Amino acid sequence: MVQIIFTSVFVGIFIRFIFFWLFKKFTVHRGIIHSVPCGILFSLITIYILQMFPVISDKIAVSAGILLFSGYITHLVLDELYAVNLAGLELKKSFGTALKFINIGGIIPSLIVYGCIILLCIKIPNFYNLIFDIVSLS
Repeated sequence: MVQIIFTSVFVGIFIRFIFFWLFKKFTVHRGIIHSVPCGILFSLITIYILQMFPVISDKIAVSAGILLFSGYITHLVLDELYAVNLAGLELKKSFGTALKFINIGGIIPSLIVYGCIILLCIKIPNFYNLIFDIVSLS
C-alpha cells in the first residue's frame, strides 16, 4: 500500500511540474499534439509500456491503448462540434483544426510523429498478431 501511495504521489508531482512544463514549452495548442496521428502514437506508447510489465497481458495492454485512442478521438470530435455555432449557423475560426492528419504549419513535427508510429509498430512484440486478433473478434 505504501508503494502505491508513493508511486501515485511521485507520478502526480512529475506530471504536474515537469511534464506540463515540458509540454507547454515545446508544443502549440492545436498543433500536431492535437491530431489523429498523435492519438495513434499515444495509444501505441501505452501498449508498448504496458507490455513491459509481465503481470499485464497483451490483450489488456491493447485494450488500454484502444480506450485511450477512443477518448482521444472523442475529444477531437467534440472540439470540432464545438467549432460549429448552431445558433448563428456559422463556423468558428477553429473549425477544421482538431481532426487533422498533418500539421499544416510545419511538416517536421508530423514526420516525427509518423516516424515514431512506424517505429513502435515495428518495436511492439507481436503487434500485427495482436491487431489481427482484435480485428477477427469483430
